[in-house]
Amino acid sequence: MLPVLLVSALAVAAPVGFRIVPAQSRIGFDAKSTLHDFKGTTNQVFGAFRLDWDRLGETQVAVRVAADQLATGNASRDEEMKKKRLETARFPAIRFEARRMEVRESDPKAGTAKAAIRGTLFIHGVQKEVAVEASLAPLEGGAVRVRGTAPLDIRDFGITPPRVMLFVKMDPKVIVTFDLRADRVADADWDAAWKAADLPAPPARK
Repeated sequence: MLPVLLVSALAVAAPVGFRIVPAQSRIGFDAKSTLHDFKGTTNQVFGAFRLDWDRLGETQVAVRVAADQLATGNASRDEEMKKKRLETARFPAIRFEARRMEVRESDPKAGTAKAAIRGTLFIHGVQKEVAVEASLAPLEGGAVRVRGTAPLDIRDFGITPPRVMLFVKMDPKVIVTFDLRADRVADADWDAAWKAADLPAPPARK
């Protein structure tokens, strides 16, 4: 029944809007160092996106992450990351905006899809074009689950990898991971969904 609900929602002529539910979502990164591997995560991720099953290539996506809420489970490392690397006092948000999605595979009967979302990532005052591999699956009540990964080199965003003395050094290449729940938004509430997430003004509708 769930796949049918999702396909029915996306198969209409007009795009369908969704809003990320922070309490049921996670975003973060997997990192390596010469001493040990570690993860950083937060549920302070906000955003909205639109999907049209017949025109997925014209999707609208905007996501904002509260950078100062990322946590690795180590207080001193978190302080170093926020104050000296991400400089969250100056750059409090990490943002991703996209208008294009390349479908890898889809199953309308199951209501699932895999795609590369191509857009602009803003970190530490620097913007870069990236490709995010994502999968889409239906949830109860017409909601969707979006999961995926994206490789990232923090040096591309003007961030110097931390180093402790001469021996402990972080690998600048990390993997961004996300697992998001998004609830369907009525068309009349679409603009409000963007404003509630403190996102840039939504693009004009065609």
